[in-house]
Amino acid sequence: MEEYLGSVGLKPELFLKLTKRICKSEYTMNFMEDRNGRKAMFYNYKGPEFNEGDCVLLKATIAEHRKDKYDERKPLTYLNRVTVLENKGSTEKKGVYLE
Repeated sequence: MEEYLGSVGLKPELFLKLTKRICKSEYTMNFMEDRNGRKAMFYNYKGPEFNEGDCVLLKATIAEHRKDKYDERKPLTYLNRVTVLENKGSTEKKGVYLE
């Protein structure tokens, strides 16, 4: 399995879970993870709101491959032009179907 979510320049649909959100006065960082533990992050997005623990279907451009300075330098896919297509909710919320 590839350590990143795809090649730089691709514009895939991704199913990711928000694991952490860091809010600063100037910006917000969204840290995501797929089912295989591969990590991604982005700043801004369009679409419906979602919270930590929620799984979302989104479309984004893979802008860069990085090493996560906050998590032992593990591979991190940096996304931009992010549009959240659907908030699937979280497994903690009853009655929510996750793919």
